[in-house]
Amino acid sequence: MPTPPTILLYGHDQLLLMTRARILMGAGFRACMTCEVRQIPQLIRELQADLVVLCHSLSCRERVVAGMVAKNHRAEVRTLMMVADGSMGECDCGFSEVADEIFDLSLEPEKLVEKVRSMLKDRLQSRLRISPWEGLSRLAPTN
Repeated sequence: MPTPPTILLYGHDQLLLMTRARILMGAGFRACMTCEVRQIPQLIRELQADLVVLCHSLSCRERVVAGMVAKNHRAEVRTLMMVADGSMGECDCGFSEVADEIFDLSLEPEKLVEKVRSMLKDRLQSRLRISPWEGLSRLAPTN
């Protein structure tokens, strides 16, 4: 069975992180969370995280720094920045360098799952491999 994509959640509000982790795990993802930026490099390496979700509970600067730390330790990791009420004006600097996508919290929780699935679509497909025998049976001549 293929390993589901792994999502690392980082923020200051542990209850919010736990809620989001449960939503994502309920959708079939592996989820881990931290409230400490210094844990990001270790968790990125150990878990081979596919996505880092940066909570709106962080300051804009903290989100940008955490995104840069994540990308420096795993270049292919994707980052999802969460913003409240579409307020990005004060956060514009640095977001474009670090954020692969931005998620507005005014959307329903189900939309978070949709956003994560769309961001990780290529990773989900690459983990679904056919068995070598199934591939050979497709090549076998038919009479």
